[in-house]
Amino acid sequence: MTVFLLPFLALFTTSAAAGTSAQINVKAAGSAKLVDKIDLGVFANAMLLPGTTAYYCAYAGPGFQLTPWWWTSPRGGVILNWPSTGQASPIASLWNYVTFYGGDLSLFLETEVYARPGGGVDYFGFYQLDYHFKALSLGLLGEQLNTGVTAGPVVTYAFNEHLSSGVEYHFNPVDLANQTIRFNLSLKFN
Repeated sequence: MTVFLLPFLALFTTSAAAGTSAQINVKAAGSAKLVDKIDLGVFANAMLLPGTTAYYCAYAGPGFQLTPWWWTSPRGGVILNWPSTGQASPIASLWNYVTFYGGDLSLFLETEVYARPGGGVDYFGFYQLDYHFKALSLGLLGEQLNTGVTAGPVVTYAFNEHLSSGVEYHFNPVDLANQTIRFNLSLKFN
C-alpha cells in the first residue's frame, strides 16, 4: 500500500529547505523477444512535477544481449514539454545495462541527445549503480543535463517481476541549495 501513497505524499510535500522539490516518475516498459539474444523494447514515462508542467517520454528500439552480463539498446523516441523548450523534441538514445557478481551488482548507463526545435541539442545522461539484495536494491545515481549534474542515493523495492517502487534523492554537488526527492513507480510488461 505504501507504493500508492508515496506519489500522493509527494504532491503535498512542503519543505523547510529552500530549493527542495518533489517529483513523481511513473514508468512503463515492455519487450518482446525477436530472435535469440535480440528483443524489441518500448518504454514510456511521465515525469510529474508539482507546480510545473509535466513532461512525457516514449522510446522504442532493439535490445542486444551481447554477453551474459551486457545488454545494449539504441533507441529513438520523443519527449513532450521538454523543459528547455516547452515543446516536443526527438530523442536519440543509447542504453547499456551491465551486471557483475552474478547479477548482485548492476550498472545502467543511459545517454541521450534531444534536438531543440530551431536548432541546437541538449545532452541528458542517467547513470545508476545498484546492489541487489533479493527484492531490495540500494544504489547511487547521477543525472546530467548538459553541464549540470545531480547525484545521490536510490532505494528500490520490487514487489514482483512487474511492479517496483523507489525513492531517489538528488543534489547538486556544487550548489547544495537545489535538491530533489523523486518517487518512482515502475511497471513492466514482458
